[in-house]
Amino acid sequence: MYVTEAKGHFTGTAGSTDLLAGELCYFDGTDWERANAADNTKFAEAVAVVSVKSGDVAMLCTECLIVDIDDPYTQGAEMYLSAATAGAITATRPTGADDLRQVVGFALSTSIVRIEISIPREYYIHVPVVATVGGTDAALDSGNFGSKAVDAQNDAAYASFVVPENFVELKIVYLFLAAEASAGTPTFDLFVSGAADGEQWDAATQDSGIADSAAEGAAPDELQRTDVTAGFDSADIMQIGNLVMAKINKDDTGIDSTNFSGFTVVYLGV
Repeated sequence: MYVTEAKGHFTGTAGSTDLLAGELCYFDGTDWERANAADNTKFAEAVAVVSVKSGDVAMLCTECLIVDIDDPYTQGAEMYLSAATAGAITATRPTGADDLRQVVGFALSTSIVRIEISIPREYYIHVPVVATVGGTDAALDSGNFGSKAVDAQNDAAYASFVVPENFVELKIVYLFLAAEASAGTPTFDLFVSGAADGEQWDAATQDSGIADSAAEGAAPDELQRTDVTAGFDSADIMQIGNLVMAKINKDDTGIDSTNFSGFTVVYLGV
């Protein structure tokens, strides 16, 4: 196997293991190691152009052709970062529940694969609030903004989403909400849990770090975007394949109605 037509050249130090020509690599903060889809923090960022020993300076690139004269590829197949063999490419989509699915290339023939490593990009997920316990559907101030609403203390609203299979890092989560006029100061608590197939809902300890957060803007009926990232930013929760469930409790004793419209989840993906 060898690499040809390399583009985006740069150099870096090979880390704890030797790097072979054509292996996919990631930067661990100090050196370059073999990438591995079994750990989404080790997503592919470059390709080793030539083989080097651990600790030596490596020539790396972001685009190239990998040539293997043994003809191991299927022409037309998408190539993924492997979860079974660190640094390898594979035509078999990783199947582990929490494996990263990173497409890195395309087989031009049975002996040549075109590799193009894309930089991580921001992706956005809109997550609507879909259910309440003790709440109802209501329009904000009888206007055009209708959503799930809660009225009494400890009424709860719920939203859920699945962590995408190209997920690398959580950037920010916003909650959109508004409260009707009230004599008090409406607040909410947020609880977030994550679980995969076969796990209990509390497999990852729920994060109750967001408490007594203001549910009202500068004025009644005012739409509010609240940063609730801290409630989601846990490796046990934001893990590929996890079903993430968010529970929003009305925390105050006021009689106002609080409308919870949904979340915007912003993440880096490959």
